[in-house]
Amino acid sequence: RPLSPDAQIGLLGELWVLRLLADTSLGVGALDCWQGPLRAAQDFHVRGGAVEVKSTVRTGSFLARINSIEQLDGSRDPILLCGLRFEENTDGSSLVDFVSELRERFERAGVQRSFEALLMVMGYLDEHAPLYRRTLILKDAKGFRAEGHMPRLTRADLPIAIRSAAYVLDLDALEVPSITLPELINEFGLD
Repeated sequence: RPLSPDAQIGLLGELWVLRLLADTSLGVGALDCWQGPLRAAQDFHVRGGAVEVKSTVRTGSFLARINSIEQLDGSRDPILLCGLRFEENTDGSSLVDFVSELRERFERAGVQRSFEALLMVMGYLDEHAPLYRRTLILKDAKGFRAEGHMPRLTRADLPIAIRSAAYVLDLDALEVPSITLPELINEFGLD
């Protein structure tokens, strides 16, 4: 079955961050950082830290669904939440465009098979590509450090009887400082 509109935006956001990381000193090694398809707690494991990506095209409050306690709490340090807000624009890029661009990059490096396998796990199939032609531009991007006063559920703050939880975080209502994407990259010592 084709990806739902929300799943398309989620995958687009992860591919956007994958491209961002591949443009750093990681190069095509960024592909090894992409852990979202492998059901890791966070979408990307970069060196000792992690990045969880949330994407939306909705106007109004940016409501990010946090799927587990571990998504913003864990042994990796730092853990960063990256919120990407896209909007429709004829000058933008589609999910198909992002996949094509990254395919070319990873093919030149000889790691296209790994990329294709991760896409398949995410539910992206070429036969559905005609349904993924909506063009979008990045309207806003913010990063947040999952630490200190950032509202989130942490294992240490929950009773031991609570084994799992999912919740919705309003990224626009957070009263903690945000960081830019270049600052997010710098958190991992990348250039």
